[in-house]
Amino acid sequence: MAETSSIFHVLFDHLVESEICKGPIFIKEKENAVNKGHMTALQAKHAELEAQLETENARPHPDEDLIHRLKKLKLQIKDQLTRAMAPA
Repeated sequence: MAETSSIFHVLFDHLVESEICKGPIFIKEKENAVNKGHMTALQAKHAELEAQLETENARPHPDEDLIHRLKKLKLQIKDQLTRAMAPA
C-alpha cells in the first residue's frame, strides 16, 4: 500500500508541475486579455462616434440622418460594452 501511495504522490507532483494543470488557467488568462482588448476597442469606437456626433452637431446645418445613424451605432456599441461587462 505504501508503494501505491508513493507512486500516486509522484504522479500527482508531476501533474501539478506539468503544463496540463497550467492549461485551463492559461486559457482563462488569455480569454481575459482578449475580452479586455475587445472592450478597449469598443470604448475607442464609442469615443470616435461621440467625436463624430459633436463635429456634425457643430456644423451650421447638421445632417440629421447622419446624426441618427451615429447615435444608433453608438447605442449598439454601448449595448455590447454592457454585455461584455456583465458577469458570465
